[in-house]
Amino acid sequence: MRNLYKYSLHGSFGENIRRAVEEIERLDRRAFADPALAGKLQDITEKFQLDVARIDRDNITAHRRDTEREGVDEWGQHRIFRQTWLDVTLPFSGDKESFSLSPSRATLPPIDAEISSSSLKFSVPDDDRADNAVRSFIQIVSDNLEVLRSEYEQLRPQLAQAVNQAAQRRKQGIDGETARDGTRSFKIIS
Repeated sequence: MRNLYKYSLHGSFGENIRRAVEEIERLDRRAFADPALAGKLQDITEKFQLDVARIDRDNITAHRRDTEREGVDEWGQHRIFRQTWLDVTLPFSGDKESFSLSPSRATLPPIDAEISSSSLKFSVPDDDRADNAVRSFIQIVSDNLEVLRSEYEQLRPQLAQAVNQAAQRRKQGIDGETARDGTRSFKIIS
C-alpha cells in the first residue's frame, strides 16, 4: 500500500475550504457583533492552512536490521536467504499531510515510506547502492514538496477569501433576521 501522494492537493484544499466555511456557520450569532470577529476569522483561516513540510537533511539517521526468509534458490534448492536493511528516518518540520498530497506534477519514489508526525521512515538494502537510494528518495520527495509549496501558495488566498465571504453572508443573514425581528409584535430572545 502506498502512503505517499494518495490524495490530490486540489481535492484536499477544497475539503479544507468546506470545513472552514462549516466552522463559520457554527459560530454563535453573537460572534458577528463582537469586535474580535476578525481575529476569530483569522484563527479559522490559519487552522485550515497547510504548512508544507521541509526536510531536515542534517538529521537523517538509519538503523541496521537483519532479515531472514525461506525460499528456493536459482538451482531449486531450499535455503534461508539473509539480507541486511537500513531503516532510514528522515525528519521534517511542517504538516505531515504534505506527503499524502500530490501536486499536479509529482514523481513517485521507487520506495514507499511510512509517514509519522515528524519523520518519514523507509528501508533500503544495506549494500553499495544504499547511499544513492537514500539520496534519490530525498531528492524526489524534496522536488515534490517544492512543487506542492508553489501550487499551495497560489491556492492559499482562496481560503481566506472563502472564510471572509462565508462570514459576510452569515452576518448579512443575521442582520436581516435582526431587522425582521424589530418589526415583530413580540420579543425574540436569542
